[in-house]
Amino acid sequence: MKERLKNLSKIKIGYPIARGELTSENLNDSIIVINASNINKYSLNIDNSLCIKKNNKIIKYLLKKGDVLISTRFKRVATVFNENIKAIPTSSLIVIEVTNKDKIIPEYLVIYLNSAIGQKNITKLSEGSNITSISLNSLRNLEIMMPVIKTQKEIIKIHKLILKEKEISNLLQDKKDKLYQTIINKKILEKND
Repeated sequence: MKERLKNLSKIKIGYPIARGELTSENLNDSIIVINASNINKYSLNIDNSLCIKKNNKIIKYLLKKGDVLISTRFKRVATVFNENIKAIPTSSLIVIEVTNKDKIIPEYLVIYLNSAIGQKNITKLSEGSNITSISLNSLRNLEIMMPVIKTQKEIIKIHKLILKEKEISNLLQDKKDKLYQTIINKKILEKND
């Protein structure tokens, strides 16, 4: 089954932050600012993020758990916001709030948007020649391929297993590299008889 994204969610652009509003200090009343560079495929890295002082203008931009974030330009990667922090997205991000969770799970939507099929469909809707971007209207009209919820859950489970396997494989490779360096360094420093 296919459904247009606008029939499954509310879609809005992030907060247009002025340079003077940002601070590197994380005070009690400040809110983390998330921009496109914080998003990696399937994950969010908020280390070294800047902050903005809480004010009435930004309250409506506060992210909620389960919100899907997608970059408007360049690498259009998506992730789910599942952090226990107060944060707002910049205008370099589009926020997709899934409103019909009986039809689509936010994690599945992210997997779909980051998939080759999803990226191909997003590229078709992109605007611009040198620096392509995607508009809110285009994204609203994006058709999402939606299997039944049970299948979405299976896809999410498989996806998480694959990510875990990659993580373990990377850790193993790091350990092998360190062992290799240790052996080589030991042989180099070994006294020749």
